[in-house]
Order: sequence, then structure tokens, then C-alpha cells
Amino acid sequence: MARYGIIDLGSNSVRLDVYEVAPKEDKQGQRDFEHIFSSKKMAGLAAYTTDGIFSSRGMQVAKDVLENLLDQAEDLDCKKVGIFATAVLRECKNSNDAVATLEGAIDKPIRLLSGEEEAHLGFIGATCKSAMSHGTLLDLGGGSTELTCVNDGSDTLNLSLPLGCVKAYAQYVNLILPTAREVQCIEHAFNELLRQKADPSIYRCGVLHGIGGSVRATAKLAGAAFTGGYAPKAVSAKTVTTLLDMMENEAHDFCHLAAKAVPDRLHTIGPGLAIIHAAMTTFGADTLQICKNGIREGYLVKYMLEN
Repeated sequence: MARYGIIDLGSNSVRLDVYEVAPKEDKQGQRDFEHIFSSKKMAGLAAYTTDGIFSSRGMQVAKDVLENLLDQAEDLDCKKVGIFATAVLRECKNSNDAVATLEGAIDKPIRLLSGEEEAHLGFIGATCKSAMSHGTLLDLGGGSTELTCVNDGSDTLNLSLPLGCVKAYAQYVNLILPTAREVQCIEHAFNELLRQKADPSIYRCGVLHGIGGSVRATAKLAGAAFTGGYAPKAVSAKTVTTLLDMMENEAHDFCHLAAKAVPDRLHTIGPGLAIIHAAMTTFGADTLQICKNGIREGYLVKYMLEN
């Protein structure tokens, strides 16, 4: 079995995932794969954008992290390595120059995903090993949130909103945890951005399917708070509301809980909860279903296994 590496250059973290890929297609014409390794670097690249410009210091940090992850992929004998970037480079004013500079520095191509492409790849990944017939898929990242309407097993109305948990923290939160007022501002911003791009009723659903680090962090936090540490496969709207109430009224307990459950997301878990709460409330969803796979698996399937 060949090994393939995927590097996801995000606003908060940069991740390498390695998969072992079967040499032959199955009866459905797909090649099976298994995830065998993951490495994450909390680079905080969104912090290196000032007045819309991704700085030379940010490019140096990104270069160093990418080189480290590429070395890891080489050590693991990866046959191919694919690199893609999302909101942190997509939305800066010097996007093309930043990508070209990084490509020259690491001597590897970097695919800059559009918002719609990011949402589509998230759907491919979320459904590559488990079916999803109807509903709405939410991909909550650091710099953006993607929404996909799923009908009859196909994705439609792929949409990207320029608001993720890192950006929400930077724009609306004064200290570490957002106050009740700051949570309201984040939720209002999410709904306003949504209304500018689409009719929110299109995405109404009973179950909201979720991918992305903040979605998984929400499940970990819920597990630490209510199920003895076991991260559930689904989180209710009531649980999300309870966690937000705890953050507002029992900040000390919430901080200690988050420090144990999601230590690398202490400053972004609050904004992430606010965005998830806004989405579930606006769409009428009573359950957030945690999907095992996401955008990196989607990239693997579409751009590396189909070629």
C-alpha cells in the first residue's frame, strides 16, 4: 500500500495527515484508504495579517512549519504529498504573491482553495466512507465557515462565510473568553454574513452535520463536562447552550474544563461555540452530528486518488 500525505495550511493550525492507500479500486471504483498518522502545528497564521496583508514574518513561519511537516512526510515514505491553503491566504490582499513566495520557498505547489471548493471538498470527505442523504453540513475553521446543503446524496449551494473561530476571536473578543455581549456580536455577525449571501431557510435541518477542528473540540468539551471524558458522536443544541451558559456564568470552571479537554483551543472554543449555536438556532437543528472525516480526506479523494 502506498502512503499519501495531505498538508492543510489553515488560519490557526497547519496539519499533516498521512494515509495508506490500497493499490486497486473496489467495486464502486474507489480506492480504499486508512488514516495512519497526524501531526499538527499551532502556527496561528491569521495573526500575521495586518490591514489585509499577509506579512513576510507570516510567510517565514508558514515556510518553517511546512518544511517540518514535509520532512515528516518524507520520513514516513509518502509517495505523494498534497498541500492546500484556505481562508488565511485566500482572503489576504497579497494572496497570489504569498502563495507564489511559499511555493518557491518549499519548492512544492500549493493549491489555494476557493470558499465553494473548500465546502465541496468537505462534503466529499464527510461522505467518502459514510452516506449523507439530506441535511446541512457545517465546516467550522479558523478563518471561515463553510455550509453545504445536501439533497439526495449530492451537495448543492456550497457557501463560504468569512468568519471562523480565530477571526471571530480577533474581531469580537477582548480577553480570553467572550462575554455574553461578545457572543451575541459573533452570532449576529454570522447571521448577517449568511443573509448577505443566501436565504437562511435553505439550510434548515433537524440534524446539522459538522466537520472541522472546532466541531471536534465542541464534542471533546461536551464529553469532558457531561460524559466522563468520552467525546460523543453527536451534541444536542441544549448541550451547546449549556456550555455557553457555563462560559458566561461559571468562567472559572469553564476555563479549567477547556484547559483539560481542548488546551490548544482555549481562546477559540468560545467563539466556536457561538458560531455553532448561531447555526443550530438559525437552521432549527436540534443535533450536531460529528463527522469522522472532512476536508483533508476530500482533498485526498478528489485530487490525489482520482488522478
